[in-house]
Amino acid sequence: MTKATLLVGCPRTEGSVSSTLGAYMLDLLKNKGFSVSIHYLVDDIWSKESYDGMMEDVATSDILVLSYPLLMDSLPSDVIRWMELLRDERPVGWQRPSLIAIGNCDSPDPRDLDVSLAIIKNFCSSVGIRYLGGLRFPMGMSLDGKTLAEVGSKGRSAAQALELATDALADGQDVPDEAADLMASRPMSELIYLMSHNRKWKRKAMANGKKLNIYDRPLSR
Repeated sequence: MTKATLLVGCPRTEGSVSSTLGAYMLDLLKNKGFSVSIHYLVDDIWSKESYDGMMEDVATSDILVLSYPLLMDSLPSDVIRWMELLRDERPVGWQRPSLIAIGNCDSPDPRDLDVSLAIIKNFCSSVGIRYLGGLRFPMGMSLDGKTLAEVGSKGRSAAQALELATDALADGQDVPDEAADLMASRPMSELIYLMSHNRKWKRKAMANGKKLNIYDRPLSR
């Protein structure tokens, strides 16, 4: 039986956007006959017992699903640490799995995830993992604490993208362009996004009795 392991790279665990997207794909793989396991890096890389169990699953998996958020334009520290540990020492029973990355960011521009995906691709090459491709999910905050079915057209596009990608993975193929494009579709224009956030910041300023001026430097001397 083929095996898939989900690695959730978000500091939050269940209910996070990373967990929701990764678990959706894991369920699809399970329905295709894969045995599956899930690990939260924030918990499992810091405990010797949990780490050994996680790395055993990593070593014996056919497919790794790495689902993570972009934090301050960077990969989460737990993801970076996992990559460093695997780079320095391969686990016993290492079978050179394949890996798909699912990244999410708060901005409406999926290109914000390109650098992090390039880092993951380079990491895979350095440790002998076949990189299957990456999926980019912009405006991840729209999914926070919700299921894909609860976020309208954006959720439907993401679900369809994950289904297309899973079909390809099950057939031993890379993530198709159609799946990548569907996942990266924007739920709103960048202009509307910026206008919405400008209004939010103005409301916060007014609630504190201030008129917002983005160029103010009240703590400067």
